[in-house]
Parts: sequence; structure tokens; C-alpha cells
Amino acid sequence: MKNMLQTTHILRFLEMQGVIITLFPSLETKRWQAAALVKSHLTWQSSLLIPLLFLFYASLGLAQQDEAIQFTVDVQPKEVFIGDKISVTFNLNYPSGTKVYFPVEPDVRPFLFVRHDKDVPHVAGQATSERHTLVLMPARLGVLTLKPIEVPYVLPDGHAEVAKTPELSIEVKGMLGDETQFELAPPGDFVEVHILNSPLVYGLIATLSAIVATVVAIFGYRWWRRWKEANKPPPPPKPPIEVALERLLKLEQMNLDPSVSFKEIALVVSDILREFLGATYGFPGVDLTTYEVMQALKTKKLGRASPLEVEDFLGICDLIKFAKYVPSVDETNSLIPRARNLINRICGHGHEV
Repeated sequence: MKNMLQTTHILRFLEMQGVIITLFPSLETKRWQAAALVKSHLTWQSSLLIPLLFLFYASLGLAQQDEAIQFTVDVQPKEVFIGDKISVTFNLNYPSGTKVYFPVEPDVRPFLFVRHDKDVPHVAGQATSERHTLVLMPARLGVLTLKPIEVPYVLPDGHAEVAKTPELSIEVKGMLGDETQFELAPPGDFVEVHILNSPLVYGLIATLSAIVATVVAIFGYRWWRRWKEANKPPPPPKPPIEVALERLLKLEQMNLDPSVSFKEIALVVSDILREFLGATYGFPGVDLTTYEVMQALKTKKLGRASPLEVEDFLGICDLIKFAKYVPSVDETNSLIPRARNLINRICGHGHEV
């Protein structure tokens, strides 16, 4: 009767084992441990055996879950001084498919948080490791404790848990050699030190440099002025219309007697118009006859003037120069105004008179 009762408890225990294994799949490889444990405790009271084994497996399952994320920690530099930055690197290893959510700005008191550098996968759940480096700064001396940081994560089966980083104790040293007695060491022997009067030396160098630069600038400017004058480009040539009008004005200001100097007036006026036409339309007007000039102007546009007017004016000048034609005083006086009006009309500025 007693053995049957024990067998009944064992069967119930095995049924509970199946439940436990269902809750904790990672314990399937440990069935032999459960069988050995049951066999070694057959002499126990069933009412105590089953709850103890349940707690045993539950603790194993929780331990297995806590080990889903493995932490390795590295602190640099090894010797920490107050006011210097330190790097605490957490390397996380976990099963594939696990999504880890490391805090962006965790609570790192009594340290001061500087920044968080991380090397994590671009897509959560696609890697098996990642690295987080916290750059911190100690604010006081002594052994400072960095409390565990809670890191939430989600297992591939959707189960959410929270892991904690290891607690770190970091010794922070001061900059003085003796941190318990902050007394300065006694001064040593006096040493004679020769110090260069830098402000005076720099001032003299700057003054001499300024004087030299000024002298060089003066001579350089004078040389540049002379070179510029020597290499000054010639002024651009005046337009043919300006040259012709200036020559007509000078001829008019000579106040020649039209009754005596009519031949000279006709000669100069004819040359002025021929030179203007040649410079404007690209042919040697002074060296050509009236006929040749008109042949050169046959295909040219004469503005508001007509070829007949040009030919008529040059013909009158040729009569006075070569045919011993004696014009009247009015005809002679009209040569300069006619030539000026003809030139303006050819350039499109004048009007018919």
C-alpha cells in the first residue's frame, strides 16, 4: 500500500515535470537530472518532495532566463583620476532573434554622463551581439559604485525580460601624490633662471619689420608707377566721324578768304570726306578717284545719305581742284557745312539741309 502511494506521487511528479518542461523548454536536456533526483528521493515524503523539486526547476528556469544576455565589461583607463573621462564598455551577447533595448541615457550617478557610443545592428533581432560604450566623468574621490543598469529585452518567443549589467566599483584618485595630507612638498634649492624678455624682443622685431616693409613698399610703388607709365597702352583710335568733324572745325576756324583760297578749301574738304569714307568702309579713300570711291560704296549702306549726294559733292570739289572752276563765295562757304552735314547723315545723326 505504501509503495502504491509512492508510485502515485511519482506519476504526479512526472506530470508536473512535463508542465515545468513546457514552461521552460531549455530544460528538456535535463530530464535525466529530474529522473535521478526522483529516484534518489523515493524515501522522502511525497508531500515535501514535489514542492521542493518544483522550486528547484523553477530556479533553474529563472537562472536560464537570466543568462539570455551575457555581459562583459571593460573600463578604460585602468587608473582613473578625478576630472578625467573614462569609458565603460558593455559587450552584450545573446541568442539570435533577441531584441535588446539598452537605455540611451542611463542613470550613472555618482558619475557624470558625457555621451553614449553604440555599435548595434541596424535591424533589431538580426544579430547576436552589440557593444555600448558610456563615456563618464567622476566628480569626487574615492571608490565610486556604478549601479547595475536595467536592460530590457525580448526573446525570440516574444517573452519580455529585464537584464541588469554587473555592478562596478571604480577607484577615483586625485591629482596630488598624497591624497590624505594635501600639504605641498618643501621647496628645493634656488636655481638661477635667465628669462628672455620676449615682449621687448618681439616689439623690436615688429618695429624693424614694419620699417623694412615700409621702405620696400615705397620703392616698389615707385618702380611700379614707372613700369606702368612705360607700358601704358596707347589710347584707342578715335572714330572716323570724330576725326572728320574735328578737321572740319579746325579748317573753319582758319577763316580762309573764300574768294582767294577756294581751291585749298575744296582740296582739304574733299580729302576729309574721302578719308572718312575710307576709314568707315575699309578702303583707301584718299588714294582713289571719285569713280573708284563710288564703286567701293556701291554695296555699302550710307545711312540717311544717298550715293548721288556723295558723288555730287566730290564732283564739285574735283571741278574746283582740277577743272579751274571758280565757285562763287557762297558756294565756297557752303563746302564745309555741306561736308559736315553729309558726314552726320552717313552716320545716321544728321538731317537733310
